[in-house]
Amino acid sequence: MVAGLQIDNLSVRYAARSETTPALRHLSLTLPPGSSVGICGDSGSGKTTLARSIPRLLPASASTSGSIRFDGSDLLQYSSEQLRSIRGCALATFRRNRPLP
Repeated sequence: MVAGLQIDNLSVRYAARSETTPALRHLSLTLPPGSSVGICGDSGSGKTTLARSIPRLLPASASTSGSIRFDGSDLLQYSSEQLRSIRGCALATFRRNRPLP
């Protein structure tokens, strides 16, 4: 079965002045279509950063590495326009209604 959402080795860092702060380090997660997962942790542990990383809604100060694949396509390689076309429908409801751009 092909994974609906596959995150491999995702790392996110926030830049502030002359230093960077790691928010996520080498996170990997696979979710088949139609499944759900709960994310829990202490304040500042990266829950919101993870959630905002998937649709690429992080602030400009964030840098990412790794891959976020949705139905086989790496979302980190998508343009802003391509992301807009799938955020509200396919990605938000975690289903694919049409081919990804």
